[in-house]
Amino acid sequence: MKINHIGYLVENIESAAKEFKGLGFSQTGEMFEDISREAYLLFLDNGGYAVELIQPVSETSPIYELLRRYRNSPYHICYEADNLSEKIDEMLSTPWRKGGYILISPPSPAPAMLGCPNVAFLMNRNIGMIELVQKQVL
Repeated sequence: MKINHIGYLVENIESAAKEFKGLGFSQTGEMFEDISREAYLLFLDNGGYAVELIQPVSETSPIYELLRRYRNSPYHICYEADNLSEKIDEMLSTPWRKGGYILISPPSPAPAMLGCPNVAFLMNRNIGMIELVQKQVL
């Protein structure tokens, strides 16, 4: 699967964006509030390498505790799936104890990713959290 982006938890999205811009990244859109995930999101790109900056809206955000634990750091890799449902089923077919995945967030709308109806989040004990997004056909 092709990598779509790397998700970074950040305490302050404007400060983080400034630092990434200093590393050659360009902002690809406006900051967006994802109400269902209680987070501010901002995408940046550097020659096809995309990052998603993610800042919790408040202490009630599902990612707030992750930010407290990991601080400002990458926390997921997003992969493009040719068929989101089939890929999730495939990844869930191996038991967690044997290196498989568990579904932590079933497919749901991703309003910040234009043209993408749904994303899902899975966890693997060996590599951590991943996000799957339906591959866009142009």
